[in-house]
Amino acid sequence: MHLFRWPALLAVAALLFPGQAAAYLDLAAASVEKLDNGLTVIVLEDPSFPVVSVQMLYRSGAIDEVSGKTGLAHFLEHMAFRDSENFPDTGLVSSIYAVGGEWHGYTWLDQTTYFATVPVADLGLLLRIEADRMARLEIPAAMLEAEAGAILSEMHGYENDPATVLQDYVLYLTFLAHPYRNNTIGWENDVLAITHSDLVEFYQANYRPGNAVLAIVGDVKKDDVMQQVRHLFGQVKSRPVPAAQYTPEPAQTGERRVLIHGALDRKYFKIAYRAPSVSSPDFAAFLLTQELLSAGSGVSFLQNDWGTPARPGAALAGIADDLTTWFPPSEQDYVFTINGSIPAQGSEEEIEAAIDTGMGTLRARFQTDSQSAGEALEQARARAIRELTFDVQTTEDAAHQLAFFAGMDALDVLTDLPQALRSVSVADINRVLDRYMDKDRRVVGWYLPASEDTARREQADPTGSAPVTQPEIAAAPGPKETASPALLKHLSNGTPVIINRSTISPTAVLRLIVPPAGYALPAEASSNEPAWGLVSLNFELLPGEVGPAIVMARGILASAAPLPANQSVDAGDP
Repeated sequence: MHLFRWPALLAVAALLFPGQAAAYLDLAAASVEKLDNGLTVIVLEDPSFPVVSVQMLYRSGAIDEVSGKTGLAHFLEHMAFRDSENFPDTGLVSSIYAVGGEWHGYTWLDQTTYFATVPVADLGLLLRIEADRMARLEIPAAMLEAEAGAILSEMHGYENDPATVLQDYVLYLTFLAHPYRNNTIGWENDVLAITHSDLVEFYQANYRPGNAVLAIVGDVKKDDVMQQVRHLFGQVKSRPVPAAQYTPEPAQTGERRVLIHGALDRKYFKIAYRAPSVSSPDFAAFLLTQELLSAGSGVSFLQNDWGTPARPGAALAGIADDLTTWFPPSEQDYVFTINGSIPAQGSEEEIEAAIDTGMGTLRARFQTDSQSAGEALEQARARAIRELTFDVQTTEDAAHQLAFFAGMDALDVLTDLPQALRSVSVADINRVLDRYMDKDRRVVGWYLPASEDTARREQADPTGSAPVTQPEIAAAPGPKETASPALLKHLSNGTPVIINRSTISPTAVLRLIVPPAGYALPAEASSNEPAWGLVSLNFELLPGEVGPAIVMARGILASAAPLPANQSVDAGDP
């Protein structure tokens, strides 16, 4: 939950344990109701923690923009955090902070979404905010210039990331007609040209009850929630939502390539294939194909890391040190990408050949070796189902997933996905490889240093595999428990340890807050910087994996190397 803030301790271990074998947020238990004005309302009761999360999603994103007006949906999202009739002077966000809550939002291809988590007693505040945002948003013309500056600053920040720059080029070449080619943040000239009337018109056209999904998850009672929702939202006038009409993307009949140059010290690559939507019969099989080729990370766009690192032993593992794949859930057919970089002296031809070889080897395996293919499929299936458990660990995760998939008219896809994954066969994987992974239907992009060394470095062939066990997830949850308060202990050397028992998710999290140093992290761990002068080492686990992870974490700390003098951190620097 985002209500909690980490203290500035030198070392903290935090464990989230499930309260019982069947403890998890069962999304299928959510109730769905549509108000007379068209608003879809989803409520999921969970008394585990005294909090509530609200997610308001509008079926409005980059897909709804036209040439010359790109970035409108994202610009409006920025303005929607400023003022409304009943929450002036940025009260839409400051009032949430005032009760100890947390808020955020984002714009993507098919949707714009706003979400917040507060103590359960303040649910009414969040509902009033979202009702105002839907019907009484103020869009002050005087703030357009300042907000455009903030958006351009965000845009230029992305321009410093070579992988993001390359993605824009590759996606724009992947879709010649369909609006999925649009850059969500927009193009600079378009953003600068957006007017107050543009924003007002876009707001009135898209922020309508029939174009929205409201998801509420937490320690609530459905009947009480629906009474509040009807009172606040039922009075919002119903307005017809025009049927979306998009130009179908013509069939691709040959490989497309894009080559750009910049001030880089590495070569970046991105290979894009068209991929199925969440409603496609091929969606589950494609998820498992991604697992077999590289690795997947569930189906939560909120937690999406813009590319999942390749798992040791996968078909594409070892080709590049930072190779990732990306397959985001989308309402219409979108993309699957293979991404990475190589040293400036590396060979583009060798990388592409290695990727082709890896994909060809997997294809041959599923065409001819049924026993080997079946074993590989079972391991991939277990990994994919395991990842789904990490998609929903909090009430905020649950609200996001419910609204996100309902917004794509695919809520049943989400709730039935584990069973769909269990039904995928070797023949399904073979079909997906043949249908989607065709060189004549891919886009290859390279972003190269403007001045490059022609030396080449040979890439090693990927080898190895890792056993995977099937996570045990009950078919239906038992009665919900209320979680006990967090427990604070101190080890004999003074290290504080926080243990927090969760009844929401059948997962465990081990997190260590430590000083900066040279930590050699295995594939099972990740790191970030939760505060200045601190590093967080993180493990996402199933309960039976906690013990070995603690041993692994101790080894990581024991082998840490001091940072070079030019990389040291002054903890007193503001």
